[in-house]
Order: sequence, then C-alpha cells, then structure tokens
Amino acid sequence: MTFTLLLLRHAETEPKQPGQSDFDRELLPKGINQSMRLGEYLAKLNIKPDQIVSSPAHRAKKTCSLVIKPLGIVENEVQFDKLIYSADIEELLDIIRNTEDKYNTLMMVGHNPTISSLANYLVFDFKVGLNTCDLVWIELETPDWSSIDQHCGSLKTFIQNSSLQ
Repeated sequence: MTFTLLLLRHAETEPKQPGQSDFDRELLPKGINQSMRLGEYLAKLNIKPDQIVSSPAHRAKKTCSLVIKPLGIVENEVQFDKLIYSADIEELLDIIRNTEDKYNTLMMVGHNPTISSLANYLVFDFKVGLNTCDLVWIELETPDWSSIDQHCGSLKTFIQNSSLQ
C-alpha cells in the first residue's frame, strides 16, 4: 500500500525577544505570506491531507492554520502534539507509526533540525535542510504506518517556498 507523508517546516518567525518564550514566537509578515502561498499551491495540486499533526508552538500552529485554510480544512481538525516541539527523530517516527491506517495522507508540521533530519532519514539520498515553510512530499510503500523505517520512502516532490513567489 502507498501512504503519503507531507513534512512541513513552520514559516519564518520573528527573532526571540528578551523575556519571550521560544514556544510563543510569532510569524513575521513574510512567514504569513509563505504559509498562504503554500496553501494556495497545495490547493492547486488538489492535495488534502486526511490527518494533520502539528507542534502546538505558536509559529507551527499559525503556519498550519494558514496552509490548511485554502484546502478547506479547519484548525479543529488538526491534532496538536506537544512532543513535536522538542522531539528527536525516533519520537516523530513514533507519532507517525501510531497513525491509523484509515488515513492515507498525513501532514506533520514541525521544527528544524528534526523535521529535516526526518525527511533525510526516510528518503535515501535526500540530504537537504528545509528552509522556512518548505514541504517534503514523501510516498511510502509500506503495508501500514507502523512499518515505516529508514529509507522506506521515495521523494515525490520537494516544494521550496522560495520558488512559490
């Protein structure tokens, strides 16, 4: 069976301000535009994940909300998992492996360096660091979500937000 995994790094964020929690950093206007452009592009491709899991950090949550809006998905359909904020690759894999098999397309919204490392782990010979609001579309040939492992995916496309001007 083929499953689709969309790995998305959050959009461009303001620098951390004195006394501000990293978790609460806001998107810059550029980040808002990045997110809206990506959502519009995914809508043109008719991409609509049937399961979305995101870091609840403000920048990831806002990126997710803006990207899914043109897809006709509302934020209350998104699962927010605190673990994604500080997760390592194995913890992200656990989240993915616990996805119900009734979902064919999973989108995960997270943070660097882990979201890039996960893409590199799943796709052989993909050694790219994701910039803000970049998305990696991975096709997984596996009997179920719980069976995903290193290099089990193939790169369908790499959407670099900088090319969506």
